[in-house]
Amino acid sequence: SDAQRHLFARHDGLRAAALRTAWQRDRGVAVLKAAARTDPLTGLLNRAGLLEALEGRRDGAVLFIDLDRFKPINDRLGHRVGDLVLEEVARRLGSVSRGADIVARLGGDEFVVVAPGVGPGIADDLRCRLMSTLNRPAAIDGHMVDIRATVGLADIAADVAGTALDRADADMLRRKSGAHDRVESPSI
Repeated sequence: SDAQRHLFARHDGLRAAALRTAWQRDRGVAVLKAAARTDPLTGLLNRAGLLEALEGRRDGAVLFIDLDRFKPINDRLGHRVGDLVLEEVARRLGSVSRGADIVARLGGDEFVVVAPGVGPGIADDLRCRLMSTLNRPAAIDGHMVDIRATVGLADIAADVAGTALDRADADMLRRKSGAHDRVESPSI
């Protein structure tokens, strides 16, 4: 009868609406989870996303990158230019990293590259490539900005206590204080 068809059509419509609502809710949850793991400025993983990605890793290298003299860029040229510098650094890191590498911004002017399956020799080559790529001036918003970075390195395989990130940070600080083995670029 027409009444039954109308009732079934209404039921199907309500069921479809409920499915749409559930799908939108699930999609919203997925978007929120992704946002919680992503740095909003650069689109890279943030600290939470990086720690999740590092979980259970047994091989490879962690490279800890800290920008040198970043505060004076913010102070002299403003936070807008500072943000553009951070975006440029993220772009440069992406251009040097391999497809399997994990690139993250921890916050401020600190970045990390995790290179799975890489031994110490290749990791040091990657560190040198990162420094060569990062330590170059960039034209940003009408300013020539001298980007400089120090890169620390730690082997994940040697990491029995889950502290590769801390050891890479300590290596970066050691290198920064010693200012040795930096790859310098010509002044412009």
